[in-house]
Amino acid sequence: MMLAEFEVRFNEKEGKSGEEFARIIYDAIRKEAEEPLRRASVTLSLETGDRDEGGGGESTPRILIRIRADDIVMLRALSNSWLRLIKTAKEVSEVLDNF
Repeated sequence: MMLAEFEVRFNEKEGKSGEEFARIIYDAIRKEAEEPLRRASVTLSLETGDRDEGGGGESTPRILIRIRADDIVMLRALSNSWLRLIKTAKEVSEVLDNF
């Protein structure tokens, strides 16, 4: 079994707190992670209360993606899919903010 982990951090954006922005994106994509897969699994988590690693005391909201797959081909495909899904959700959110 192969494992990939990704962390996507969210900063304040156009009047939205990082936590609010992270929650919007997380809520938009979390149902996808509940779909059963034959040769892999995807786990999403939203973390909003952790402190920044630099010790500055700032909260850094983030979405964690953990992908487990039987082979490198599936791991790569799922990694690309999930990163693009988050990117697309962020872009759509930004477009909607401009209306």
